[in-house]
Amino acid sequence: MTLSTSTQVVGYRVESEQADAMYAWAPLAGTSLPVVVFIHGSHTNPRMYTKYASLLAESGFIVVAPEQEREVFGDFAHYPQQAFVNWALEFVEAENLRSQSPIAGRVDRSQVFLVGHSMGGGTTLGVVGDFSQPGLSDQPWSVPSELKAAVVNATHNIPPPRTGDPVPVTNSVPLAFMQGSVDDVVTLDQAARTFAAVNGVLPRAFVTIEGGNHFFLTDVDNPEGANPDRAAMQWDQDASVEAAANWTANWFKANSGSSQAVALLQGESLSSNVRVELIGDL
Repeated sequence: MTLSTSTQVVGYRVESEQADAMYAWAPLAGTSLPVVVFIHGSHTNPRMYTKYASLLAESGFIVVAPEQEREVFGDFAHYPQQAFVNWALEFVEAENLRSQSPIAGRVDRSQVFLVGHSMGGGTTLGVVGDFSQPGLSDQPWSVPSELKAAVVNATHNIPPPRTGDPVPVTNSVPLAFMQGSVDDVVTLDQAARTFAAVNGVLPRAFVTIEGGNHFFLTDVDNPEGANPDRAAMQWDQDASVEAAANWTANWFKANSGSSQAVALLQGESLSSNVRVELIGDL
């Protein structure tokens, strides 16, 4: 599998002493590039999000995604943890200094953003809320002081048996939820109720991907090895991935002061299949 789906983006993989590996995507041109840390879900890995990561990088970000297999609740598989964010930033700092690295001398470490999918979204909620999620804080972690905004995809924060109230999240940075309307793994209702329990800083946003299931941002629907969604995608997969990446990039840029990105979000003009509910001023 190629590590980039764009002729304008380089993608590569490096073995890691902390995680099993680190993946990075970066535009071929440009300097002072902000960093997006991407946290994969359970039973998925960064390669499954190559199109999404390539599109984010094409928008002017360095995307870094740790990969790790470990045992959680008696199951050995790909599982995220909250230390991913710290490991990714240590990696990008080292790559910025390594002369042979594609991102050498090109990193703006003062601007850090965070994205998570599914269990990786729950991991992200723990980071932005500065609390340890059960099973997701195996190693020491901390909230980066440079963190500017975050996006969680296909995520809820409702403890087992998933029928009660969500655990509240007091977010320290602007936070957006992105949710597929037909997701049968994390339902639209579960995500919406979790979003309603978020009580930290503004702005916040809830984005609905019409026709999207649990895997609206992976390269293919129900990627091999992932716990499948019984509901099939009802929107074109490539179009969904593109909308998710473009919307995420604009959320980050809007929270970095881009008036053009703010106008796009307020106009909800990124795609006819995307509905945006904004709370607070961008």
